Amino acid sequence: MLLALESSLFLLALVLPISIAATNMALGLVTAALIAVSISGPRPEWRKAWGPAGACLGLYCAVSLLTSLTGISPAISLHHLPKDIHKLWVFCILLPALRLSAMRRLPAALALGFSFVAIYGIVQLALAWNVSWMRAHAFVHPVTYGEMMALGLLGGLAFLSQSRPGPTRRMAGIFILLVTTALIFSKTRGALLGLAAGLAAMAWLHPSWRRWVKWGILAAVLGWVAQDLLRHDASLILSISQGSAAVGTNPQLDRFILWDAAWRMFKDHPWLGVGPSNYRTAFTGYVSVLVEGERTWGSAHNLYLHQMAERGLLGLTALLALITALLVRAWQRVRQNPDAWALWALGATVAFFAMNLTENAFQNEQLTTLFLFSWLCAEAAAAKLI
Repeated sequence: MLLALESSLFLLALVLPISIAATNMALGLVTAALIAVSISGPRPEWRKAWGPAGACLGLYCAVSLLTSLTGISPAISLHHLPKDIHKLWVFCILLPALRLSAMRRLPAALALGFSFVAIYGIVQLALAWNVSWMRAHAFVHPVTYGEMMALGLLGGLAFLSQSRPGPTRRMAGIFILLVTTALIFSKTRGALLGLAAGLAAMAWLHPSWRRWVKWGILAAVLGWVAQDLLRHDASLILSISQGSAAVGTNPQLDRFILWDAAWRMFKDHPWLGVGPSNYRTAFTGYVSVLVEGERTWGSAHNLYLHQMAERGLLGLTALLALITALLVRAWQRVRQNPDAWALWALGATVAFFAMNLTENAFQNEQLTTLFLFSWLCAEAAAAKLI
């Protein structure tokens, strides 16, 4: 049964960057294998999943249910509640599963999955009829694709730092080149922001990286500029240089309209918000103009403002408690044993929540599952050393 559990985890790592449908099927296999193991073999340590981070995630889901019931349209909120329950399922199943399993094959599975979607996205853009308009995206939205590539790049760098000279290091170098190219071709500016933040955090606690951090951040900034200029039809730099720097006249600044709407929703519903997934429901009551040709928007494109609007101060407090628990534990692991898993989890945690300054990626199941997988792998690896 342990072989079945390890095989299902390998499959999960392989498909995580590729497809949410395949990811959920793999999670189902992991769940079934874990139940089988608990019946016939060593019992999973379910309670140890409920450390501070697990408890904060449970609290976050409880607040999600409460604010769903008190929002302006409970039916809409409850319909989307499984998005938050999905996070809890991932956390509660994967941590005991990873603690029971050998994890040595998981980096290879992740590298294969990331390499496949990176190559697919690069070819996709190379064959595009309009390269300035097209963005590499593989099977997901370009923003999600770019953010996944940023997390994959941080993982590649973490494992490269632990590898010895030889074929493994050369393969890691090729992987990093592929994922970096795919990241640039996704033209996702927020992903570069997250990458720079993640690199800075990893370098801060990894002495051998510190002399390189300024070059890494410089590369991320130059990559951001390159991505922006590649998007001739949606370049922030070009649009501002042409004299359009006012909100409402420059489409590249439309996020400020979305942020303002979220802030005003929060002021009208400060404690419990308008209810999860009700940003779209309330939007037309706060914005009367078309935003990029759309009458309504379902996301404020900023996780923190979005949570304030939909879940109020209670929801924002639960979110910040969860982020704090994840960051503190990721930081502790690197201080105790800066192996590749711990470094990746720290970089991914900082990067993921930095990306959420311009996106609502925490409500994207595929991206959040990938992030949680990196964090939980580090937690399981740390537990095996005790």
